[in-house]
This record gives sequence, C-alpha cells and structure tokens, in this order.
Amino acid sequence: MKRDPGPVPYGPHLDNIDFQVIGELRGNPQHLLLQGGDGLFYSYDIAVGEIHQLEPDDSWTVDLLDTAHQRADEEQVA
Repeated sequence: MKRDPGPVPYGPHLDNIDFQVIGELRGNPQHLLLQGGDGLFYSYDIAVGEIHQLEPDDSWTVDLLDTAHQRADEEQVA
C-alpha cells in the first residue's frame, strides 16, 4: 500500500477535480471510494469531509453497474 500523501488540497489556486463515486468501504458506508477525472482513486470520509488519494484493495466494494460505461453498435441492440 502506498503512503497517503494527506488530504487533497483545495483552494482558488487549484483547478477543480471531478469525482465519480464508484464504491464504499466494506462495513463503513460513510467512506466512499471515488475516481477522479485524473484517473486516480480517492477515499472520501463523509464525517470528516476529507479526500485522500489511495490505491483501492479488497476492503472496498465497487458498484460496477453504475460505473461501467459500455458502447453498443446498432446491430447489437435488439
């Protein structure tokens, strides 16, 4: 596991980062698993309001139905 670099900084000098909620911590749904527009993964502690970069492991539940983006050709659609 990589060392946590600390909370993601916010402020007027930084560009906005878009996040998509893709899962939650098993046993504690108050910790959300996010994927940033930068392609990296983050944990969001709702109670504290902090976002930390991380590499997800099997302690996270990922909601594949909401996060899967698929494209179908017209021939594939019944």
